[in-house]
Amino acid sequence: LETYDEFEVDTIVVKQRGLTPSLKLADVVAEANVAKCEIPFNSNLTDECRPNMKFEAAEAWVESIKYLGNGTHLEVVFSENYAVERSTEIKVVFTDAWGDDHETKCLLTQKGLE
Repeated sequence: LETYDEFEVDTIVVKQRGLTPSLKLADVVAEANVAKCEIPFNSNLTDECRPNMKFEAAEAWVESIKYLGNGTHLEVVFSENYAVERSTEIKVVFTDAWGDDHETKCLLTQKGLE
């Protein structure tokens, strides 16, 4: 708050949100004898936001999840499966430019050698 010619003056900054950020993952089915797959996604996230995404798998057989720099896929590395079919939920969380967290999920199913 400042005084100018005996009037109190204050600066107000108005921000306007742009597009609502979105990230949609596709469910994926992987073969039993593979140890890696890609999960495609559709998004309007900026290039700055995408590499800062956080990943989580509900099951321990998923070893790693990372963003591929092409802007359209995640890479998931997991143990090979020689038993029955198994599934896990993959969760991705990102923070938008306003500091709000957003979350999306998909299902990764790996076939078994039955």
